[in-house]
Amino acid sequence: MNPYRGLLLFVLSVACASCSSSGKVDLPQPPPPVFPGVAAKAPPQEAPQHPREVPADWNPRHDPPHMAHDNPPAANDPPHDDVRPAALDPIGPPTLEALAATLERKLALDPNARETRRQLTHVYLALGDWERADRSMADGPAPSTFEDRLLAASVAYRIGGPENRTALRLLADAQAELADILPFDVRTARFCEFNIPKAGQYHAIPKADFVPGMDACLYLSFDNFSLEDAGGTFRASLTFEYRIVDRAGNEIPWTESAKDRREFSEAFQERVRDLCVPLVLTWPKSIGCGNYVLEVTVIDRVGRKSTSKRIDFRIK
Repeated sequence: MNPYRGLLLFVLSVACASCSSSGKVDLPQPPPPVFPGVAAKAPPQEAPQHPREVPADWNPRHDPPHMAHDNPPAANDPPHDDVRPAALDPIGPPTLEALAATLERKLALDPNARETRRQLTHVYLALGDWERADRSMADGPAPSTFEDRLLAASVAYRIGGPENRTALRLLADAQAELADILPFDVRTARFCEFNIPKAGQYHAIPKADFVPGMDACLYLSFDNFSLEDAGGTFRASLTFEYRIVDRAGNEIPWTESAKDRREFSEAFQERVRDLCVPLVLTWPKSIGCGNYVLEVTVIDRVGRKSTSKRIDFRIK
């Protein structure tokens, strides 16, 4: 008898017993197929504890050759870090010189093209060539806009230094034009003593406390007022409106005779930068004790703009 026959029969009997008890045979299963684009499921014991999140807009730096036709880059995809856009390249002197040459040819065809001349002057300034910038401004028409005057003043200052009178004149002209387009405003509104020798030399009273029927001097100065050029003289023209209100906003009756001039008009031999107007007001005799607000509205008739100011005072 074969000695291994008994061992073989024993193994077969154990296998048959297992099949009869469970009803099926546990055979090893092949691994599931892995298709392109689908990640294989890792066994639980091999799964990472903290999976990394991949940004939605992530784009690999270099696609494999066999995937290049599957994932074409979108039109709005940002460039890779190692690719520098041409727009970020610095503009050096050769590029500015080429731009200057182009503008010079364009200006030669139309010498009165103000915008082209302004652009050419800016290019000269960017190159640091103040001499050519000065010639560019001198060959053109007289600066008449705020931008042209400010640019010409900057060039003249670089050419002639801080004492260059041309630069100062152009800067003053630019400031005058700027005052015409900026909002009209009251710079100073203070109750003061009646003796005012000249503009800016006033003595403000420490407390705005008055009694009914008393006179008060109000000092006003203005910013960004307009002047009318009357052929050698410059005229300022203002209109004033006043009213008194209490803390509740109720207007207090006030006779017109108690208010100072309603109109101000004065001519100057040169364009002035400062304008002050002292006003003398008489408080109503019937006004009661308490805290009040003087509202002053000033209209610049030349510049067609207005401003208002509120000044607190008290009647004892």
